[in-house]
Amino acid sequence: MKSSKEFDAVIFTDGQVMSFHYKTLGAYRVATELRNAGYSVLVIDFFGEWCAKEEDLYALLKKCISSSTKMVGYASTFFTWSVPEDNKTTYRSTRNALELSFFPTYYEKIAQYNSFIKELSPNAKIVYGGNRASEVNEELYNVGLDYIVRGLADKMIVDLMDEIVSGRGGRFSDVVQGVKIIDYDFKGAMFDFTQALTRYEPEDFISANEVLPLETSRGCIFKCSFCEYPLLGRKASEKGYHKTRDILTREFADNYEKLGVSNYIFVDDTFNESTEKLLEINAAIKDSGVPVRFFAYLRADLVKAFPEQIELLKEMGLQTAFYGIETLNPKAARAIGKGGDIEALKKSITHSKDVWGDDVLVFGSFIFGLPYEDEASINEWMSWVYQSNLDCFAVNPLYLVSSLWKSEITRNPEKYGYTFTSKEADFGWVNNQGLTQAHAKLLSEKWMDQSLRSHRLTASAWQAMLLQKYNISINTLCRTPRQSVEWQAICKNTASEWEEYKAKVFSLWP
Repeated sequence: MKSSKEFDAVIFTDGQVMSFHYKTLGAYRVATELRNAGYSVLVIDFFGEWCAKEEDLYALLKKCISSSTKMVGYASTFFTWSVPEDNKTTYRSTRNALELSFFPTYYEKIAQYNSFIKELSPNAKIVYGGNRASEVNEELYNVGLDYIVRGLADKMIVDLMDEIVSGRGGRFSDVVQGVKIIDYDFKGAMFDFTQALTRYEPEDFISANEVLPLETSRGCIFKCSFCEYPLLGRKASEKGYHKTRDILTREFADNYEKLGVSNYIFVDDTFNESTEKLLEINAAIKDSGVPVRFFAYLRADLVKAFPEQIELLKEMGLQTAFYGIETLNPKAARAIGKGGDIEALKKSITHSKDVWGDDVLVFGSFIFGLPYEDEASINEWMSWVYQSNLDCFAVNPLYLVSSLWKSEITRNPEKYGYTFTSKEADFGWVNNQGLTQAHAKLLSEKWMDQSLRSHRLTASAWQAMLLQKYNISINTLCRTPRQSVEWQAICKNTASEWEEYKAKVFSLWP
């Protein structure tokens, strides 16, 4: 067994929203599978903070990278660069537009870090994974990577490590500019997710007040035309993508008994995809005896179709609900796969908040620029949103991004009525009502700035759940305008967390 000073794999991760830090799942998920396979793994959190003070980073690399190190990984999904809160009153200054992606921005620095890693361990392979690995990004091929892993990596990462250790030929789909691409199981079909319990080790330094990410199921039974996730349209009955009741019970119980953790971000794409699923999870929570409290992504149309879910979710421990509503224009909703009776949907949203009261913070997410939307229709239904009993909401323009897993709209823009313009003032898409991407962006900023200035917005669902680590009650947050939250104090707490974490990491090498 290796000493605590040497690790087969070192994985860098990070998560930062506005003024506070949160744990991400991907790095710990792949670390668990590598550990289960007998490899020693060190997960390094706060990557942006380490990079902000390079002497700390280089000191860390000298400690954690050795001749025994076989893999150094970057879990890219939530990489951010820490930016202090600036107290401005515009919405843009208080939302996660402050999250600046570290890795895709500072290529020269990352190339320097990778070169130094190779000096410390010439045989170590440098691997880039996470959600951003699916982006079409030529710069990634010039920063010293050996592999890019695309998709759900639970099985692929173990296969890759086995091949690195054995020295046998790699199992990869392509080679681009000398970088090997691994994507043969990007949907996780070769991995038994039913048993995918994520384990945390002492060197992960998980505190009792942490809000941990946890997935109870994978993929989505829907296939919205704007969505670009790889695992879409699966059947609710596909049990291979659901954790068993026993595994969930163990996960809740282990995290509570070993770490003291009972607060979660459930990262399932659609948590309430069926009442049967919710009942099974509720049974696991009861079996564990843990007072679980959680955030979840919910479909409002499913709450409308299955109103029994409203009371059930509250009983389970729902604290913050994220409704991905997108639009209240009937034609636009049908075009993207979210059709139905819009008036009934509004009543269901209103009813769920009435039942939950200030015990659950309810957030709505919307997109400007979908098919059949123009400025008049957006302003009409946004007036309802503004006056609704949603605690908070966010609107963003439609983005058609350059990713390997393209949405239906990105693959077939003409089918959905989109054309493109290169005019500097209106650069981007134009929808079938003549609304441009640039104008949709301006509209979204107008609505959100107005909503912030009028104190209409609370903390978002993500923020409110993560603020549980500071014991700020949901009941209080439901009644507190966003700008009245003590962000500066929270920022100071985060700075203290970082310093404490850094000290704990360096204590591994006394």
